[in-house]
Amino acid sequence: MEHEIRWTENAFEDLKEVFIYLEKEWSSEVLNNFLDKCFLNIELISKFPLIGIRSEKDKTVRKILITKNNSLFYRVGN
Repeated sequence: MEHEIRWTENAFEDLKEVFIYLEKEWSSEVLNNFLDKCFLNIELISKFPLIGIRSEKDKTVRKILITKNNSLFYRVGN
């Protein structure tokens, strides 16, 4: 069973900024690899929402690594 992914406005804007940066500063191959990894992880979260590592600061927040420099933080809700 897949769970719905809902983005906050801030999260969506942050992701958009990463896309813009990669598009401007790196090759299209780097951007496409990032997008592939990002969407694969989002799909994994939708299928297995508890897959991410629980935050020490806030136990309601989980983190999944996209690249060594980028992580996706999320909450599992009803």
